Amino acid sequence: MDNEKIETKYFLNNFPQPTKDLFYSDPKKFKTLYKTKLVKIVKQDLLQIIPFITPVYEIVHYSDWYDSWHEDFYWYKVQSDKQEFVRNLLKIYCVSEANNMANKTKFESKSKAFFNLLRTIYFYVNYKNKEKWKMSGIMTWNKSGHDVYPEIYVGDFVETDYKSKRKKKPCKIGKTKSELEKQIDNGCEKIADRLIDAEIKRISNINKQIQMAKATLARYGSEQVIGY
Repeated sequence: MDNEKIETKYFLNNFPQPTKDLFYSDPKKFKTLYKTKLVKIVKQDLLQIIPFITPVYEIVHYSDWYDSWHEDFYWYKVQSDKQEFVRNLLKIYCVSEANNMANKTKFESKSKAFFNLLRTIYFYVNYKNKEKWKMSGIMTWNKSGHDVYPEIYVGDFVETDYKSKRKKKPCKIGKTKSELEKQIDNGCEKIADRLIDAEIKRISNINKQIQMAKATLARYGSEQVIGY
């Protein structure tokens, strides 16, 4: 039993079969009846993906004789033995990220909105785990060099204590946990709406094609001209 592969439930697999069928056959009705539950499932899925994928915000500082500037990088570090699980969830919730991941354990983000959502979830999940705040176990994407200094930046979430007699150290998360959760709930609701609305659009397009086909048959009948 220990070696038996356990299938993880996520997305529509959390619903009974009739409800799953409804999502594809009548997404408007599904939205009315099950959107609230779907939002909770999206949140549940993204919470369980965070231990295996880290959204890294990296800033590379440059300088020369005349000026200094920086460049931003947004990328993910994926736990190697959880690639399939991570990729399966990304295929559902953010296709552009899934496509860019391929079979890599380190890949750049193609969706700033999704990246920011996962980053919020990261600090929410690790709210009381200061060891995780600085992402100290992760190497920078870019290499340092002459007048090139890359850093993994967390200042968008973590307030730093510069008054400490020792070196600067993380002080606290800039937002309360409930504030982070509200941001997460809003982001998950947008994802749920997007997924349902995509099905509504698909059904609408099918109906339009059926109407066009019926109109063509009504106009020309079912006669076929030989040779064409």
